[in-house]
Amino acid sequence: MPTKKKKRKKSYKSKSRGLSQFATLVLMSLVGLLLIGGFLVWTATRPATGDEAQSVCILVVDRTGSFENDSIADRRNLARSTVEGCRDERARMSIAYFSSATDKLNFLADGNGDRSFDLWKQKSQNSSRSRQELEKAVETAEGVAVSAFDAPSGQGSDVITALRDSAASANQSARKLGVDNRFVIMVSDGGQNYGEVNVDAALKNPGVSVQSLIDRVKQLGGLPELDDVYVYFIGPETGAPSDAKNEQALPTRRRQFWEGLVEASGGKVCTYGNDTIDVPVPC
Repeated sequence: MPTKKKKRKKSYKSKSRGLSQFATLVLMSLVGLLLIGGFLVWTATRPATGDEAQSVCILVVDRTGSFENDSIADRRNLARSTVEGCRDERARMSIAYFSSATDKLNFLADGNGDRSFDLWKQKSQNSSRSRQELEKAVETAEGVAVSAFDAPSGQGSDVITALRDSAASANQSARKLGVDNRFVIMVSDGGQNYGEVNVDAALKNPGVSVQSLIDRVKQLGGLPELDDVYVYFIGPETGAPSDAKNEQALPTRRRQFWEGLVEASGGKVCTYGNDTIDVPVPC
């Protein structure tokens, strides 16, 4: 039978072991709290990463009768690739259509009513989340761009007004963002047969000069504000062909008109045709 002395010794050792385990537990808890606190401080104070806006993109879709043909699927693909191009340019993008069915340029919105899409990685402390938000913005913009080809169509085509209104929108958006690069992408055959200047009818007359038509637009106050704006005409060679001698020259004279009009307005035509490679990029 153990003596009282041995019992006391055994009890002391047991208490010491219990205190040691308690101290270890407290220490581990303190270390855990310090680690969690340090992580929270680091999360709250770490610098935000992301990109800066650097441009504005306006995609304009022609919904007139002269521009409706079997290549509509290709144009939808063009719309998607244009969104990707605007993302590469870190652009705030807007999408619009025009036709004689309406009296103005019609900007399209997503399901939330937003009419512009910020296609750059936003500044955030959570890089993964901002990347996901960018991917969502691109996906939404692509959907809106494709939907433009389902908008109401009409027979008359007033490209001058559409170009003027889209330029005004691009300039206003660029001022708000504090950026210089502005891209206006016109998905159109370039046929102007509506409004105060019927370009197509006039250009079929070989006695009418291209410059006289540009001067007429200027006199009417119709020149768009295109100072240093990059303009793209995609699809101007897809209009219905004609066997009439004067009309065979129309595509060439039409191109001269649009390039001259944009130049007279201070802008630059980067693309004129059906080539959709590198749209948009500064030229």
